[in-house]
Amino acid sequence: MKLKTTLICASLITAAIGAYALKLVIDAGAFRKLQEKSFGAAVFKIPSIVGAEDIVSVPGTNAFILSADKRWKDDPNEKSSGALYLFEPSPEGTGPGKITNLTAEIAQDFHPHGIAIWTSPEGINKVYAVDHRLPHGSWVVKFRFDNNKLIKEKEYRAEGIYNLNSLLIVDEDEFYATRDAHSTSHLGMQAERFLRLSRSVIYHFKNDVWKEGNQKFLFANGIEWGPDKNTVLMAAMLERKIHVLNRDPATGELTLTRSIELPGGPDNIRRNFDGSYCIGLHPNLLTLSKVSKDPKNERGPTQLFRLHLGDGASLLDKWEEIYTDPNGTTLSTGSGCIENSKEMIVGTVYDQHFLHLVK
Repeated sequence: MKLKTTLICASLITAAIGAYALKLVIDAGAFRKLQEKSFGAAVFKIPSIVGAEDIVSVPGTNAFILSADKRWKDDPNEKSSGALYLFEPSPEGTGPGKITNLTAEIAQDFHPHGIAIWTSPEGINKVYAVDHRLPHGSWVVKFRFDNNKLIKEKEYRAEGIYNLNSLLIVDEDEFYATRDAHSTSHLGMQAERFLRLSRSVIYHFKNDVWKEGNQKFLFANGIEWGPDKNTVLMAAMLERKIHVLNRDPATGELTLTRSIELPGGPDNIRRNFDGSYCIGLHPNLLTLSKVSKDPKNERGPTQLFRLHLGDGASLLDKWEEIYTDPNGTTLSTGSGCIENSKEMIVGTVYDQHFLHLVK
């Protein structure tokens, strides 16, 4: 009798684990079928820049700044450093445009991740970048953008805080930063994802204090302003949602008001010229994980969506698919996008070029 009971319990546990694993596989998009969808009339691959993951447009210009870093090593002893690049599209989309390394003269090991741009009341553009300067955790570096050059002004050390991802600037020395994982070890981060542990947070930095938000998420990623400075949007990749949060300007506290479900894991989110939002989506997270282990030989899909936030009493949010490369043939593992009336720039986690799409 005891043996029979033990076998029944073991069978139930095995079935539960199997069902949970199957749900994870389905949620990760393993069975999702993608159809190719093109965008615009011309596609330019901008080469020789590895892992150009995040993008901002430079106010008052037609230029863009990209954060790029090679996030894997072909050799255990390999030493590489990332960079911030200025991309100036050619007039009327007649060619690939011009690329300038803005941080070539930085002496220290530099590994930029999320970036943001803020314009001072005097009209000076300031660029902020998360820097994963191992083994010292995360930093945020502030630059002044002047005459197509970056001049480093200040560093903010996130003492004991690791895995910062994206930035949203409030004022000169005040910003929000997402932390995509709580654990610092590879095994710990994998456990967070497999067990669906919501340990990711948004930090508010002001007066030299890093304040951890009260709400927990599952892989907090890109962050952007809503229609005004009282609303913040945040992409929770493993939840497959864009969270809309209300901001208290007095305290900086963020409160979740609603969530928008998407057919994949959102990475970066950028507000476009017309008030819509451009989102890079990872439709198959298992493929993304596979590519991370061998970026040179594996390819992953790129999918981009445009989000229109609802307003008024209805709050009817709408999203539309605007570009899909099902096999990552043109661009592997697209991470985000930003568009204006003429063109769109598309970033990547692991590919060795980014895309300039001309409408």
